[in-house]
Amino acid sequence: MAWLSADEQTVKNRNEMMWVQSVFGTAKRRVDELQIDPKMLQVQICSPSQLETYEDLAVDEFTRNTDGFFPADHTKGQWQNGLKTFDPVSVTNHDRTDVEVIRWVQRHAFDATALLSNGTRLAEVLDYPDTSTISAVNEVVKKVHKHMSLGKVVVIRNSPVNNQGLHLDMESFRTLMGDTRYDVLDGHLRAQNLEAVNHGRRDERSIHVRMTADEILSRMTQISNGQNPWSGACLDIAAKERFVSALFRNIAQDDTDNLFRRWKYEGKLRNQKLSTIRDTPMTPLIEQSDDANYASPNGHKGYAIIGSAGFLTHLHCDADGYGTCVENPVGTKLWVIVQPREGRNVREEMNWNVDMVLGTHNNRSYTPLEVLQKCLSLDIPLAFLVLRPGMMLFQPPGIWHIVLTPEHSISVGDHFLTYDTMHLTEKTLVIQTRTNGDGTNATHMQVIWSISRMVISLARQTHHPEMLLKPFLAMARMVLYLERYINPTQYAGTAAIDVVNARHIVKKVLAHNKVPEKRYALPQAMKAGTRKADRLEHESAAEFVLRIGMETWLPIDAETLHWADPGVETISIPDDVGQGLFVTLE
Repeated sequence: MAWLSADEQTVKNRNEMMWVQSVFGTAKRRVDELQIDPKMLQVQICSPSQLETYEDLAVDEFTRNTDGFFPADHTKGQWQNGLKTFDPVSVTNHDRTDVEVIRWVQRHAFDATALLSNGTRLAEVLDYPDTSTISAVNEVVKKVHKHMSLGKVVVIRNSPVNNQGLHLDMESFRTLMGDTRYDVLDGHLRAQNLEAVNHGRRDERSIHVRMTADEILSRMTQISNGQNPWSGACLDIAAKERFVSALFRNIAQDDTDNLFRRWKYEGKLRNQKLSTIRDTPMTPLIEQSDDANYASPNGHKGYAIIGSAGFLTHLHCDADGYGTCVENPVGTKLWVIVQPREGRNVREEMNWNVDMVLGTHNNRSYTPLEVLQKCLSLDIPLAFLVLRPGMMLFQPPGIWHIVLTPEHSISVGDHFLTYDTMHLTEKTLVIQTRTNGDGTNATHMQVIWSISRMVISLARQTHHPEMLLKPFLAMARMVLYLERYINPTQYAGTAAIDVVNARHIVKKVLAHNKVPEKRYALPQAMKAGTRKADRLEHESAAEFVLRIGMETWLPIDAETLHWADPGVETISIPDDVGQGLFVTLE
């Protein structure tokens, strides 16, 4: 018996002929695997499986804190597991782009936790560990790292519910915001400017209003003649404290602040520029008793999002190569994982990612819906997760996603890096460079500084386990050839010294493992030329040079190895990799 998984069911919905081919292809594979007589074969079509945590949700569950918020005649759409959600706010009379997009997504998205025909899932589900047992925590951390290295989203169930006591009330809003005014994305303004603005981050300033905590709460509950004057809005703020559950700190491997509070460079070196010290020897870190006045690349990554019901976050990748952790202590999020076409090799895969970003640029003719129809995977295009209180989501770098807020919600989260996802961080940086940053909703240009500190911290470890080769080579390229990925002018002082020291360590590791240069070197950059007409809108000359220079970029084994595959080769870290770097003063 050949069981069709949810991805094959989705193919059926999109293209009848392709579905027929998939049915018989699946059947043939099972015949071959089980050595069944084809005459005895029966084909049964099965609907997508459901995550057990969905089973207690009524189809109209998403109305708990939205009573009276939507007009009485506001339409709903239904997801494949039976859940119904209000459509995104109808932003103008003549433009229903958001509604068209989410309706298309609902028709073609399947449960991300469903078992695929190859025996895997797009999203793995784990249980929150007993934090009093170190071995239990380590086991979950190990599994999360492994799944993310393969490009999979991980959902942790039964995390501490509402552990910060957040609610949709003034006390919680002021805890997150204080009395500061923050930018708010307004659905009505977004629609009015939809045809005039780039869908990327650069023009979002034209669709922002500024509000305090008092104002956003009053707007959420204000009704005027059956229409909410501020329906469909989202407040995205930098959280001053980490609100996510403690497990996050075990998953993230880029929090090196404790190390660099203790170990610092001499003051006279702190004003150096990367361009002037690139060829200098390793600069020692001096142990100090004063842990104040230290430089950190880890600020402004934590965030809180207060969203009103009906808000749709458009297609994007997060934060310049960082992974994402998110919890939803109040309300609900529908998290839609979007899969671009893979192509026959990594070069084609990269081009599909780039086309998906630039397709919504205002110099192109594609609408957001047409981008989804043209650029998504033919096999596994869309998958969704329902995020509710008590669930944590860990998303590796480079995952395209759309988020629907079906009811008033508060989300808290943070961004992070891990060693085994460096190949995915590199992929995301390349796409951001080739699209001039239009594919992300946030900018964290300190990412290679953070990576450099992760490299330096390897030198302080007493035990050096083997690391996966492909992610390590990606990390090496980003450090060694920083100027190809980002504008290096902002790297000065401590950040510049960290990059130079990381380069020394990376070279020592590569030499120790006898890795030939051809396995990690970048191809020569393409020349950008001088025609201003070739630039994207709002693109500077320097950004143009970076973007064109990366069009020749390819990782190792480019013709066969897809990005989400970290490979199986490993690399060892020599015990003396940081010799002379850390100096203790008597």
